[in-house]
Order: sequence, then structure tokens, then C-alpha cells
Amino acid sequence: MNFTFLLNPPPDRAWGTKLPDGKWNGMIGQLHRREIDIAPAEFTVTALRSEVVDFNVPITESHQKLFVKNPAESFNWTAFIEPLSWSCWGVIALFIIFVPLAMAPAIRLGNEPEQEEFTLSKSFCFVAGAMTIARGWNTTPWRIQNRILFFSVMLGGTLIYWHWEAMIISFLAVRTTVLPFSSMEEMLTKTDFKVAVQPGTSYVDTFRHSNNPMLKRIWTERIEPYIADYPQSKIGLSMKIIEESGYALFDNFFTTISYEPYEECQIIAVPVAYFPVQFAYAFQKKSPYFDAFWYQLNKMKERGATKQILEKYEAGKQVCPDYSGKPLGFGQCFTAFIALMGGMLLGFLCLGVEWVLLRNLGAKNNRIPESSEWTKKQRPIFDNTWGTRASAQEQYHENELRRHQKALEQIRTQHQTVYY
Repeated sequence: MNFTFLLNPPPDRAWGTKLPDGKWNGMIGQLHRREIDIAPAEFTVTALRSEVVDFNVPITESHQKLFVKNPAESFNWTAFIEPLSWSCWGVIALFIIFVPLAMAPAIRLGNEPEQEEFTLSKSFCFVAGAMTIARGWNTTPWRIQNRILFFSVMLGGTLIYWHWEAMIISFLAVRTTVLPFSSMEEMLTKTDFKVAVQPGTSYVDTFRHSNNPMLKRIWTERIEPYIADYPQSKIGLSMKIIEESGYALFDNFFTTISYEPYEECQIIAVPVAYFPVQFAYAFQKKSPYFDAFWYQLNKMKERGATKQILEKYEAGKQVCPDYSGKPLGFGQCFTAFIALMGGMLLGFLCLGVEWVLLRNLGAKNNRIPESSEWTKKQRPIFDNTWGTRASAQEQYHENELRRHQKALEQIRTQHQTVYY
């Protein structure tokens, strides 16, 4: 176009947003104050900016997305419950709670010989084991009606376990990336993620001046308290969400995908697209240069030159490493190790409490009169020597053996057949 120009960068390095006092910062502010004639950059065309500047022919179109740190190698607390939906786990929990409440009375009313093996507490243990790990029981009911109930629980638990086992194998064999949220609404209601936006851009105005209650809440709770600490550059914002957990970047999609953090799969985009916008050069209101640029830009679009330039610099599709078939990291098995360590600590804690109680009770009851009823029944257990405690355990097993033998004799008597 054969003209000379002088570059005048904005002192605050901002694109241009409307400040609380009504003034504008950045390049939009420079145009509004007539400090510069033209801002030949890809400005997002907004109604608020159009009040103070003129936008020329739209160069291209785009949209905004949320970007988060790639969670591929992060700790997955729910790895072993993800194969089943939350509704399915809820139904399993209801079965574990209510089935024993019906099972224990039914077996007692059914005149079951081994009623001691199906008390309410033991019924809870049986149903919980059957519904979660397909675990059986050491005793099988004798009555037909009780056997039907028993095997129904076992069959249901086994089928659920098989479904879970098949899904967990597929989950481990085919590695998929699970995002912390799938939309802006879910981020606001189900997580405490903070939203990182580049200061001085139209994205700030998108939230700050919005009439949408959700966007207004995001600005108040997730952006405004932290925006003073945000870097001015897009690369700086990308590195912030990589280095610090709990941040989601809101930015232009086609701009962000051209940066190294996205190309190297350090950050990934949440699928939902927001706010389709146009990009255009900005001019002073009633600028004498407006019509000349309008003509030249339209001419480039008609000849296809603009499209060729955009295609030349278009970023490629993000291709992240495929972890399928590769060894699982500690993050994927973290829940299992937590369960193992928690169980061991709980076991040692119970052992310590039992040892302290036995020592204390043994010391207190060391001189109980031999004629007392407690001494006759409980003294061997709480004696202050481990040898007598062991003898008490042997006596307990002998009593249990006699009880089972007596029950078997009753069963044989009830099912005795007389032949002639």
C-alpha cells in the first residue's frame, strides 16, 4: 500500500479492556485517545469495543475453549470404581444395607439349624462380600427357601463382579484421558478450579460485563481474586496451569493450539466450544485509513490469498502418546496402595488397642474372688499370662466343635429315613 509507519507498543502490553472507571487500557485505549492510527492485530470483535473503535473486514473466525493440564500421569483416586457408574454403585450400596435386614430374620424364622452363622452382623458381612468381590460363605443353609435367598445373593454378586472385572480389564488395557470436568457448568458446580485469562483482553470483559449469572459467578469467584497474579503472556498462562494444579485456561482455541505446551500435550482442550467470534484490525473512529484497508483486505479475500495464509500457518492436530498396553504408573494404582496401607495401619491400631485393654483388664481383675460368676466364665481370657489366654482359645474351639456336632446330629435325626 506504499506508506510508512511507526510502531508504538502499548505501555501496559494489553490488548484493551474497559476499566471500572470507564476508561480503556491497551491498544484499544490508544486508539480511543488517538495516540495511534491503526492496530493491525487480530482483535476479537465485541460490541463493547465497537463503541470506541471501528473494526475492518473480519480476517477469520474462531471460538474460545477451556484448557487444563494433561491428567494422563496424575493420581487417579477413582481408578477402581470408574468401571461402574455412580448409580450402579448406589444400587449396590442399597442392597448391602437392606438385604441383610430381610435375610437374617428370614433364616431365623425358617428354623435353620445353623442360625448362628446368619446373624444380622454376619449377614451384612456375607452380602457385602458377595456384592463386591463375589465372596462366598463358610456355611450353606439347609432349608430350601433359605438356599434360594442365599444363592440369589451369590448369583447377583458374582454377575456384578464379572461385569466390574471385565470393565476394569478394558480400562487398564486401553488407557483413556479422563478430564476433571467436561464443561464450564460442571467446572463451576463440581470442582474448585480457578479460571486463568490473559489480563487486558476481551476474555476479561466476557466474564466481568456479562449478564449471564454463571459467567458473572465465575468472574466473582474464580477470576477476579486471582487475576492480579496472572502473567501477561499466553505462554506464561499455559505454564501456570501446568506448574500449578487447580487452574483452567480460557483462551482462543486456534491461538492456543499453536503454542508449544499444546503441541507437546502438556495441556489439552475441554471439548465444549464457547462464544464464536470474528477477528479484525482495529481503527480510530472515522479513520481516514479505514477505506483503503477495507478495499485491500476484501481484495485478498476474493483472490483466496487470505485463506492461503491462514492454511499455511494453521496448527496441526494434537497427537498425544498412546499409553495403551504400557505398564501402569503409580498414579493409576494409587488407590490400591492406599487401601493396603490403610488396612494394615487399622489392623495394627486394633492390635495395639486390644493389647492395652487386655493388660489393663488383666491387672485390674488379677485378684477376683474365685467364687464369682465372672471368674468362672471369663478369667481364662483376661488372665495376665498369655498361656492361659491360649488355653481359653482352645476351649472356645472345642465348644464350637461340640456345637457343630450337636447341630449335625439334629439334622440327621430330622432327615432320618426308615426302610422296611
